[in-house]
Amino acid sequence: MKKSFNAISATRTALCLLIGMSLNAGNAQAQTDALQMSPGFVGNSVYYRLPKTRIMVTVSTLHTVYTPGELSRYAERYLRLDNVREQEWQEWSIQEMNLETTGTPDMSVIYSLDLGKKNGTRIQMNSDGTLRSVNSDSKETADMASAQAMVIQESDDIPDPYSFLTEEILQSASSSKMAELVAAEIYAIRDSRNMITRGEADYLPDDGESVIYVLQQLDRQEKALISLFSGTTRTELKNTVIEFDADSITERHILMRFSSRLGVLSADNLAGEPIWIDVLKPEVNTDAPLSVRNTGILKSKSPYLFYNVPGTAHIRVYDNRHSYIDLEKPISQFGGTTSMPKEWFSNGRKPEIIFDPATGSIGTFNE
Repeated sequence: MKKSFNAISATRTALCLLIGMSLNAGNAQAQTDALQMSPGFVGNSVYYRLPKTRIMVTVSTLHTVYTPGELSRYAERYLRLDNVREQEWQEWSIQEMNLETTGTPDMSVIYSLDLGKKNGTRIQMNSDGTLRSVNSDSKETADMASAQAMVIQESDDIPDPYSFLTEEILQSASSSKMAELVAAEIYAIRDSRNMITRGEADYLPDDGESVIYVLQQLDRQEKALISLFSGTTRTELKNTVIEFDADSITERHILMRFSSRLGVLSADNLAGEPIWIDVLKPEVNTDAPLSVRNTGILKSKSPYLFYNVPGTAHIRVYDNRHSYIDLEKPISQFGGTTSMPKEWFSNGRKPEIIFDPATGSIGTFNE
């Protein structure tokens, strides 16, 4: 049987913290001693940490770079190409933003649990010492993308035009003469393509695939030679991951800056316009009774194993013109810590529990 454990509301979190404090009181000295330990197994005891939640914002940007062709000034004269730029130009634009959460160990406290000599409970921890699972062979989740900018897509399929130039063109005495000869070559390619498609060429391959190949090669040559006049436009789609610690309520905090000329910039780089982040607790009724749906995790005062009960945060990422992200996420720092009753593991019961790596809450519970 599977049970789903969702984050309790921010209001209930306050009461949860009070109950958590009372549960922890009896173990205060044990936890003080445990602070001197590192996560791991010592004898019949296990020492572990719980995670804090970190926000990861992925910014996808498109970088467009235009490079003028060597013969751009002759584009209109020989090829009737209008509005061809003669200066290099580049631009950055934000395509989308996505927000995920990940966990990082809370270094302020370490918890200990005495498993006993005959206790068959199996505890798994992540490589950072945070609790991963109980009685389950779950795999550790992969780390999120590095905060470094990464090129994930490029588009520039124009071949080198100089590889198609004849000796006569390369030895032209002036750029004007070179433009004239290159234009003549372009028109010759077009004539050849028209002759093939009409079936009027002196020589045609016997099979259709060969005809298609010849036409494709003519298209590549034409595209390359035209780029000497029209220039080339190269685009890169980049991802930049920005980390943000959600340790407290935050409003209008500068997450990053952005410039259409420079792209994503750090928060203190005044060359770009600010992009803000809000991390807020929703308005709730503070007199609402405490309850944890479908569980009895707060009924026993005999703690077995500690885990997080996160609160909810309303998160916005925006600038003066756009709202990029507007959603709610569970954040462990906005909630509290509680414990599992020993009854869950009594009378031969061995529930399988997997914890959410981003919040330290119970993700799945199989009896």
